Amino acid sequence: MEPLTEQQEKGIEAYWEGRLSPEERTRLEKWLESSASGRDYLRFLEKMAGKAKAVPRLEPPADLADRVMEKLAAPPNRSRLLGTWATPRWGLALLLVLLVSIGFFYHQATSQAPSAEVTLNLHAPGAKSVEVAGDFTGWKPAPLASRDGWWRFKVKLTPDRDYQYAFILNGNVLILDPHQPQAVRDRRGDFYSVLSFDPKDGQGMKKISATEKARRSGKVLATFFSILLPTAALADTAPVATALSHLQQKAEKAGLSASQSKALVEKAGKLEEEGLTDATLEALVGESLSLGKGKLAQKALDRTGFLVAQGLDAEEAGKVALKEVETTRKQKEKALDQDMAQTLASGLKEHATTSKPLVLTQKEMAEKLEQKREEWEERSENQKRIQAIQNDSLEQHK
Repeated sequence: MEPLTEQQEKGIEAYWEGRLSPEERTRLEKWLESSASGRDYLRFLEKMAGKAKAVPRLEPPADLADRVMEKLAAPPNRSRLLGTWATPRWGLALLLVLLVSIGFFYHQATSQAPSAEVTLNLHAPGAKSVEVAGDFTGWKPAPLASRDGWWRFKVKLTPDRDYQYAFILNGNVLILDPHQPQAVRDRRGDFYSVLSFDPKDGQGMKKISATEKARRSGKVLATFFSILLPTAALADTAPVATALSHLQQKAEKAGLSASQSKALVEKAGKLEEEGLTDATLEALVGESLSLGKGKLAQKALDRTGFLVAQGLDAEEAGKVALKEVETTRKQKEKALDQDMAQTLASGLKEHATTSKPLVLTQKEMAEKLEQKREEWEERSENQKRIQAIQNDSLEQHK
């Protein structure tokens, strides 16, 4: 989607506010039918207007005027210090100034959302370095702290807005956050996570889940018992074999040949040996088969193996590849025109989960982050304009 010009945005704002003539409205509505960016901007204005109407209005107590007049009717207490200033007229003026000041500071306090601390986590025990770049860093790489194979980054963010970001492995591999449910894919085919949270319910806070703790503990126990009890280790291969045979059946059902299915299962088996769970493996292969059949499934597993070689935990790598495939599918389904759908479909095969994953040079990484910084500044300017429109709406409601 092409970004809107300032003139186009002003035209949409005039349309939304009802300042256009019938002929102008007809022409703009016809243009909106073919402009996805224009429709998005109009929906954004309507959403902001809805939030503005939802702002509660503070009503003064019903007896406020009576109490003020009662105080003013009382005999004035004119001290030498106040002199002629202690008159009913000046008392009323001071009271009005006081009320206006209280209202102003109350509005400032309630309109500014409090910041909350968010912790981002990534399990990459073999990585040499991990950085994060996003809206909250101005798209400048910021290093993560490492402990026991986990890399962490703490940042204070303002709720009720979205933040795009990505991790950088070893300074040259860009990946999304496998723990973040929301993600986007830009026009260049790169994937970025989207952080949006409410501090009241903790949404967006990055913590090691109980499932992850159990998985890590299970791996330690499995290693311990495989050393002491070789028979137990042999018995544990049965579920893995069952999962791989189920995977082969799914591949053959999707139309893959026997040789293709065998190659797919071999790659899957190696990833399971690295620590990729059956659930993530089946989800990754199943999603890939439903979208791009065997070739895409092979590339998705190659993408996972590549990230493991870069030092990422196997389960984390599988979730990254799965999130890339899911995000592309969702964007393809939501494509507003056929050209966008074809671009996403071809980009998926060539870039999203390629057998030769892209390793960026230092210059290429800097250029990519600079492009994201420019997009971030453009989004910030749009938000400022929307905020100005929202403030105007509040003033009109007053």
